[in-house]
Amino acid sequence: MEPLKIGFLGGCINNQKGIALEEFYYSVFDSLLSATPHVISAGTYYTFDKMAEKAGSFSELNNLDILCLWIRQFPLMPMHKPLIKYENKSGGISWSAHPALFKPLAKWNPELTRYHTQNEYVYKRRLRFEKRDVNLLAGKLLGLHTWARKFINREIDKVSEYCKRNNIKLLVISPQQCPSSIMGNNVCKTISASIERYSAKQNIAYLNIINLGKDYYANDNVHFNAACHKLLAHMIYDWIKENLVAKKSREKINETVVI
Repeated sequence: MEPLKIGFLGGCINNQKGIALEEFYYSVFDSLLSATPHVISAGTYYTFDKMAEKAGSFSELNNLDILCLWIRQFPLMPMHKPLIKYENKSGGISWSAHPALFKPLAKWNPELTRYHTQNEYVYKRRLRFEKRDVNLLAGKLLGLHTWARKFINREIDKVSEYCKRNNIKLLVISPQQCPSSIMGNNVCKTISASIERYSAKQNIAYLNIINLGKDYYANDNVHFNAACHKLLAHMIYDWIKENLVAKKSREKINETVVI
């Protein structure tokens, strides 16, 4: 029997400070699936306009049978802000108006993919309502949450169509909460609910983790703790168990199932 090839495409959850290697969700998951021959791959995307492209190249490179796609928390934020801060070509900080402010059907500005979400500031203790929250609130009043919702659902649909064409089983995993920011948390919950509705309509498997509360977060109120990594591993394992694909027969499941 050929090994089952499983890929996790996400962000810092694949490489997080303060979590020992054996405590990461994919390490726990690896041990849970030890009775089944398998290979695990982990990858990252930084912005949603590149997510579908990255999912395709990542899946092809690793010849995946199953793709677990994390909807990242941090790239959601600039898509909801009227004023977007990003790192320019010179390494300094620049600001840009959201492209949909003046053109409701505008595409994402490729220059804004330079907006970095992996900087050390995310590890610093912050107030739950700051300038970023004012920016996010203004974006909601201007309707940018509607634009972002449609944009992200379209990108998920691109990934889903790619997986169907290539007989890859897809599991989409919701964004997590954002306890460190009042409006950031609102963004995550709104998008999570939107994706859940869209996934049900499009028959896309969706694991909603938005209700995992503060007990599952590290001291920075941004990243998951070891207990949460363990819980996530078991949740994904339970889904994999129900949707296991036998490589021996090469019969991969074309459709996705809402769980």
